[in-house]
Amino acid sequence: MAMNYSVPSGLPAQGHVFVVLGSALSASGAMSTKLERRLKLAKTALAKYPAAKVLVSGGAPKNGKTEAAVMRAWLVAKGIASSRILVEPESASTIGNAKNSMALLSRSSAYTSYTLISDASHLRRASTLFRAATVLIQEQTGEAWAIKPVSNLAY
Repeated sequence: MAMNYSVPSGLPAQGHVFVVLGSALSASGAMSTKLERRLKLAKTALAKYPAAKVLVSGGAPKNGKTEAAVMRAWLVAKGIASSRILVEPESASTIGNAKNSMALLSRSSAYTSYTLISDASHLRRASTLFRAATVLIQEQTGEAWAIKPVSNLAY
């Protein structure tokens, strides 16, 4: 699997979602440097693709805050319109990120492709789990689902 360390060119102009995978918060509910690096990549990607949305995925609350809520707040504080941000606040693992994020995306035919954003050591496993979650949704609904993974973005 090739890793992209800068925002790839040629991603779909419409229907694309950048999926930022969460990372454990500190006991006080603060985000880690690892999570902030993922969000910086997402901010850069959203600037390059102004029609794209971003899905922040992560539960595991600490001090009353979920990873997704902290990520959303960071993006809004950095100037990303809240209308561009989808929030998945339930997952406590990469398996949950995949199942819950893909279930959220499956609710709208507007989403046609996605790019995972995480650290390089995490993307191989996450990519496999996200593809499996797509198959699970297809199996549950009995319908083919056209959303496709397009590239990745790693630090």
